[in-house]
Amino acid sequence: MREDLEQQEQMAAIKGFWRDNGRFIFVLVLVIALGFGGYQGYQAYAAHQGEKASRLLTQFEQAIAEQNATKAEALATSLASDHKGSMHHALAAMRMAKSLVGAGSLDKAAQWLEPIKNHSDEGLAWIARLRLSSLYIDLNQLEKALSVLNEAQPVDAMLAQVSDRRGDVLVLLGRNDEAREAWKEALAAWGGEPPKSAAADLVSRKLASLPSFMAEPSIR
Repeated sequence: MREDLEQQEQMAAIKGFWRDNGRFIFVLVLVIALGFGGYQGYQAYAAHQGEKASRLLTQFEQAIAEQNATKAEALATSLASDHKGSMHHALAAMRMAKSLVGAGSLDKAAQWLEPIKNHSDEGLAWIARLRLSSLYIDLNQLEKALSVLNEAQPVDAMLAQVSDRRGDVLVLLGRNDEAREAWKEALAAWGGEPPKSAAADLVSRKLASLPSFMAEPSIR
């Protein structure tokens, strides 16, 4: 009899729990199920988008090889609009900028590189920043060139190159003391004195000639 009463009490407690919480549990389970399904769907969508972007990039490279500038720009624009922020978009934009530089369209080349300077891949972003700074120097937009280099802390692997380029811009602006410090930083990042590479040797020579530095530095 006692066991029957205990079972009845347990059943009543369980029914009460489901009466009070059943709706919430049902919704929670539904959300989890939908979330899992959504994740699976997102994975499939991402894979499909990746394949689509790869095809566009391949077609873009073919158009560049064929020197079909109109088709290449249209494909690069599709990558920029439909796959913004992807590696495919970045590679196409940088290749498009290089092609435009060859054609003498420096302003347009800079427009393609501007979005890539904030790419999630820091190494790629800094390559874009260095190329942008070079374009802005050629366009005589020196403050803009310096701004591009100062917007973020360079990744360690590119500290020497960025500091070297910063020194180039600063000396063109007539800020020789700051240029000296930037070149010293570049030389230290490349291993210090005596120079251990051709790039480091060039920086060492820039430092030595700084008091009478008048010629434009080599930035390419």
